Amino acid sequence: MKTYTQNGITIEYRRIDNDIYGNPRYKIHFSYGNEIRGIENIYENPLNAINFLKEKLGGKKFRGQNYVVWQSYNPERDLKRLFEK
Repeated sequence: MKTYTQNGITIEYRRIDNDIYGNPRYKIHFSYGNEIRGIENIYENPLNAINFLKEKLGGKKFRGQNYVVWQSYNPERDLKRLFEK
């Protein structure tokens, strides 16, 4: 598991299996709020945080699951772009 911190928000993400075309994929999971600290200051509802990350990362939230999966060759760059305006 890797950690990224910016603006007081810490995001933990992990590498998962490649997609069918061989592109690397990463996952941010929202179990019990353990993997994102500080984002509750922005969103009181975890579902709003999941939707924010899904839209910004171009990822997918699976129905009934509390995580976002996205493709990336440089996940740190993607996470850095989350809070740019």
